Amino acid sequence: MIPRFVILLPAVVFSVPAVASPAPTLDVLAADASCLIMESETIALTSAVPGTLASVEVAEGDVVRRGQSIAALESSVERATAEVARARAESDVIERRRVREVAAAEVRLDRQRQLRDRNVTADQVVEDAETEVEVARLGVEEARFEREVARLEYERTLAVLQRREIRSPIDGVVTRVDLSAGENVDAAAPVAVVSRVDPLEVEVYLPLAAYRLVEPGLGAEIRPQEPIGGAYRSVVASRSPIVDAASGLFRVTVSLPNPGNGIPAGIRCAIRFFDD
Repeated sequence: MIPRFVILLPAVVFSVPAVASPAPTLDVLAADASCLIMESETIALTSAVPGTLASVEVAEGDVVRRGQSIAALESSVERATAEVARARAESDVIERRRVREVAAAEVRLDRQRQLRDRNVTADQVVEDAETEVEVARLGVEEARFEREVARLEYERTLAVLQRREIRSPIDGVVTRVDLSAGENVDAAAPVAVVSRVDPLEVEVYLPLAAYRLVEPGLGAEIRPQEPIGGAYRSVVASRSPIVDAASGLFRVTVSLPNPGNGIPAGIRCAIRFFDD
């Protein structure tokens, strides 16, 4: 009978070296991704107060500067009020008259004191003269206070007038004019639309594989569609922190300088990225 032997051998674990996935490079992007050139900012200009438009000073396509007047509301009553307040603030007639009254009251007080010192008049008369001086001095302070109030009222009316003028808050181009002189306007009715087209904003959607590659500061070359054409270099301005779950794409924006407004907004383009 052949004896049976059980031989226990140590377990040998064979491990297969893991193959590291190559780090993604810009090659994961298409050579030319499709993009869209848009205005970097668009503002619908409305009036801070309701009223009737006296004038609209721009037309579609006009280039405007920050602070430039776009339109103005009818303001004849407010201007008249401002002129009255200005006249009151600048006039010192009442103050000068009150100052003369103080001087005259002080002269009378001095005379009454001299008479009292010679026992010619009573103390009560001197006290009355002193009160008269004090009242006259208060009159000067009151006149000065009234002038200050008039000055503040003038500043307030100027602020009211400024609110009745519509100005552009940005350098840009008028892309739409909705109202004309004589029409009513309020905060719900835009008078005009101004868009900033220098710089322009280039928008492109990229696949998730490029997320860690395309960061702010990365170089980009933009080629607008024909007949605009040309090639323009810029850098990535921002990368959206959100990836669309349905498409697996994320949004990237590139700021494109546009001196002279030579590139129109609203056209398509091709874009490629580079890191040199």
